[in-house]
Amino acid sequence: MTKALSGRVLFFAHDQGGRSSGPPAGPLYFPNLAPAYVELDEAFRPEHYFSAKIELGVLGEDGWRFANVETLVPGGPGDVLLVPGAEFHLMEGPNVVGRLVLDRV
Repeated sequence: MTKALSGRVLFFAHDQGGRSSGPPAGPLYFPNLAPAYVELDEAFRPEHYFSAKIELGVLGEDGWRFANVETLVPGGPGDVLLVPGAEFHLMEGPNVVGRLVLDRV
């Protein structure tokens, strides 16, 4: 069984390193995640990096979107790292295109 939590996502503008096409057009997004406390040169270590499914919700006035997040690989590092209050880099390849903050319970 995969692990799922709610949170909020902020996609960076293209001039800040975000996606050239802008935020995803559809409600489902499948990025890789790395904890925000990890230096980017260590983000790709197996214990820090995992794939996730993010269901994007309503865009708030502050630019953040509500989101439901779940790991894609049961028993993988996401099961340990995906905890309430955690913050992540949204990664597409080596690029950080946004930020995810999980809700605190």
